[in-house]
Amino acid sequence: MAQPTSGLGTPNAATPTAAKDENVIPVKRVPLTASDAAQQEIVTILVGSESKPYRLHKDLLRDRSPYFATRLKDCWDGTQEEIELKDVSIRAFEVAIDWMYTGRVPDYVANESGGRGPLAAELPELYHAADLLMMIELQNQLIDTDLSAENREGLVWGLRSVADAHAYEILHTPLYQLILRDCAKHLVNDPLSRDKFDAEMAAVREYPQAVLDMFRAFNDYHNSNWPYPHEDYWCKFHIHPDGQECHLQKQPHAR
Repeated sequence: MAQPTSGLGTPNAATPTAAKDENVIPVKRVPLTASDAAQQEIVTILVGSESKPYRLHKDLLRDRSPYFATRLKDCWDGTQEEIELKDVSIRAFEVAIDWMYTGRVPDYVANESGGRGPLAAELPELYHAADLLMMIELQNQLIDTDLSAENREGLVWGLRSVADAHAYEILHTPLYQLILRDCAKHLVNDPLSRDKFDAEMAAVREYPQAVLDMFRAFNDYHNSNWPYPHEDYWCKFHIHPDGQECHLQKQPHAR
């Protein structure tokens, strides 16, 4: 991945620039019934460096993702029946599939040790995939899942999460702001031991911009006395396209 150059993320960001491109096909929300699914055409998506194949319904992909709506233009006339998706991990794409077909995200996902862990622990990777696929509703739902206390199981965003955000190039997203705020809050109120702090900072130092962003976050935390978490709202970290009201209507959260 290219070295990130962005600074702090911006809450309530506008729709990603790519989604406003005149070549991107607008998304229509059309429910997929069992009978519809049986009649729809299928396309194969080859995911990750392993090119793992997934056979999915074309119309569903178009409906849920402007990215796929654009990529599938060549499939309309039968000239292309496979799409390569190298920049998304298999784990993240399977979460996207669950969301496309059910409207929900799982509480647990596969982790690096071969087991299953809380979805929140892998959020930078999953959010990166949703961002690339222009799935704004999925991005917002991932934020809601992270902020839901019952799904976090004591997890907090730490310094390694800041490094992960740079590795997955999600600096332009509201999630990055959430990670920075949470990391600053918990490091100030529950400091790490010297050895653990040095170990986590080693990952952050690979990204000079991350070090600057963390200093800004600490400074903001001290100077502005963030009303966090009691007066913050989940929708602060959503992407709200122009003119779209947040479905949460300022629902407070406890963190």
